[in-house]
Amino acid sequence: MHSARSNNLSCHYDDEGDVLPWAEGSNFSPKFNSIFFHETSCRGGLNSRQACSIESAARAHPRRQIYVLFSGPITKLVYQRSCIAKLRLLPNINFARVHIEEYANNTPLDALVASEEFKESKWRIEHTSDILRYLTLEVKSTYRPDLFIHNGPGAMTRVLYQMCNKSDPNEWSANTCQGLEVYGPEYFYPLYYTRNNEYFKAGTLRDVTNAYTHHLWNKITYNTTIEKDSPYDKMAQKLCPLIYEMYGDEFGT
Repeated sequence: MHSARSNNLSCHYDDEGDVLPWAEGSNFSPKFNSIFFHETSCRGGLNSRQACSIESAARAHPRRQIYVLFSGPITKLVYQRSCIAKLRLLPNINFARVHIEEYANNTPLDALVASEEFKESKWRIEHTSDILRYLTLEVKSTYRPDLFIHNGPGAMTRVLYQMCNKSDPNEWSANTCQGLEVYGPEYFYPLYYTRNNEYFKAGTLRDVTNAYTHHLWNKITYNTTIEKDSPYDKMAQKLCPLIYEMYGDEFGT
């Protein structure tokens, strides 16, 4: 998760005042079906939109553990007085601190993390987020350099072309892909980015009856005002009531 851009990530190497347990410690052992959020900016906490998505995930998956992993320190005051304190009321939400160099140690990505190219990247927040997601998905034990030559969407697309007996992606399904169900965008990002304003304006969404999740296109909407009685406002009231009540009229600002 990240919002307004800032390429200063010095907090990733700062431990001053940090109260979170280390994700590199032996006590950090998430279950296989856990859900993870990475916060890679140096904001020192969460905003209301981020907190809402975490609460929503925790309520939607009460039998799963939710892990929120910060790349920078979280102070005692923030831990006890901010929206993080509200999220801690839910029993399946956990917080931990990631130290990226230690987190990447003895993995195929440790040289990249230590490189000057990475530290001087123009898109360092995004690159850090990508790297941490791969590390969290246990790239150390699962990466096969002789087989895996793509990343991002290309990695999944390449595998599906190999698994499925149909060449047309529109025909991919559990029946054609060895039992792997392939869902269309209407289930996970029902509104194309050109319709993103429909989430923020008062009214009702159309064509979203099958959606499990909603992609809010944060990169282009993080400064968009959430109007009262907009779809976003209504979803927040229902899916993250703790956070919505805490922020009131300031939710989403």
